[in-house]
Amino acid sequence: DASAQRADEHGDYGVVDPFFADWWPRLMRFRGEHPSAARETIARMRVERAEHFARVEEIVRRRQSPLLRARNVLRSLNYAQRWRLRALSALRYGLL
Repeated sequence: DASAQRADEHGDYGVVDPFFADWWPRLMRFRGEHPSAARETIARMRVERAEHFARVEEIVRRRQSPLLRARNVLRSLNYAQRWRLRALSALRYGLL
């Protein structure tokens, strides 16, 4: 979307904020470990895009009430449990 690109280039995220309004409350920070092949690229992007990431984090903070953050913590625990159970299921069928 051209407005998203303009927002990125000019640092004005007010244009895309309404577009993502229903996404902001559901966003959860990734806290896992990235694949080794991607780590160098991710480290470079963190430096190059630090201002962009900070602005997005600010928008998410404004859009997530403490109740929504608590709900997202529970969702992340649920997802983690699902992954663990998938590993057990794979063991059961001899896939691991």
